Amino acid sequence: MKKVIFTLLAILLIAPIQAQDWTKWHGPHADGSTTAEGFNPKVLDNPQLEWLVNVGKGHSSLVVKGAFVWTMGNRPKEGKADQFEDVVSCLNQSDGSVKWEYVYPCEPGEDPGPGSTPVWDDGRLYTLSRLGHLFCLNAANGNVIWQRHLIEEAVGQTRPWGYAGSPVIWNDLLILNINQSGVAMNKLTGEKVWKSEKGESNFASPVLYEHQDDHWVLFPVRNKLYAREIETGKLMWTHSLRGGEGDPLCRDGHIIFPGRSTAWVDIVDGKPKNRWENTTIWWTFITPVQVGDYLYGFSKFDMQKDEHLFQCLNLKDGTMKWSHTFEIYGGIIAAGGYLFGVTGQGLVFVAVSTEVKTVTESEVKISTLFPH
Repeated sequence: MKKVIFTLLAILLIAPIQAQDWTKWHGPHADGSTTAEGFNPKVLDNPQLEWLVNVGKGHSSLVVKGAFVWTMGNRPKEGKADQFEDVVSCLNQSDGSVKWEYVYPCEPGEDPGPGSTPVWDDGRLYTLSRLGHLFCLNAANGNVIWQRHLIEEAVGQTRPWGYAGSPVIWNDLLILNINQSGVAMNKLTGEKVWKSEKGESNFASPVLYEHQDDHWVLFPVRNKLYAREIETGKLMWTHSLRGGEGDPLCRDGHIIFPGRSTAWVDIVDGKPKNRWENTTIWWTFITPVQVGDYLYGFSKFDMQKDEHLFQCLNLKDGTMKWSHTFEIYGGIIAAGGYLFGVTGQGLVFVAVSTEVKTVTESEVKISTLFPH
């Protein structure tokens, strides 16, 4: 099923954002939303596949620029069932045809394939494998501009599952959530600019916090949130929280932290302070989406049960408004007044989500695009 998740995401992501490119993980605003409009949710009444492409197994999402789509996967080497390779694919958005592929040897791992999503920037595509292969590719033809191997070069360490956080661009810096709390490289040359102390990387991606005179990059690692000055890597503060795998959300100078709890963190005199924390909700590996005063995403109450909740959290006080049960978690974006989601079993769902009328559980419309 993992190899077809990319196509499901293509349907959900490409259709609503034709008027706005999606060049990085979590979209143009790094919050899972787009201002593009015009998607008709009634197409899910009788969903039809536009195209289907096997890009390999993995958890990498898509990036879109103009007429093209890029993503990553892992597959057996042709004629060598016991040898594997990562493949970076560039596809034509209109019909899914392959424009180019770049492949390199890489073991799939226990949770097969890449966990990171590429980032497109000024004609370059940056990709990170689970084993530390870092590439800067020409996005038009797949030619290598520069490459590094982070583990072999002792630039960073990894957890047993490998690197999963997606690269983030800020000016000329390429920022990665590896080591204790981050590494920054020159995006044009691959040279190291700054790095944190040695330590195992986390699954989440770096998140930029820019408010007034503060220019920080946030790294969720285990049970702490680290804030470093973007340009220099100087450690500004750490904040103890119940750790998780989702990315923090930054808006209007505050931080919403989704982990093994949910916290609203205010910045007071340059330091973090919880406004509230809900310790009963464990957000899984999916970063939730904020729409108005509500937070939408997948969580898990009981880790012994194989079921997940698509839920709505009231950000005014941190209480759950409602939840809808799914057998497995999935991804979600907000576009044109709607929430679009897809689960790991191929269930596609759409829900109304506007400032005027916030979705209720009964308004979650589910369609099955692939059999379980």
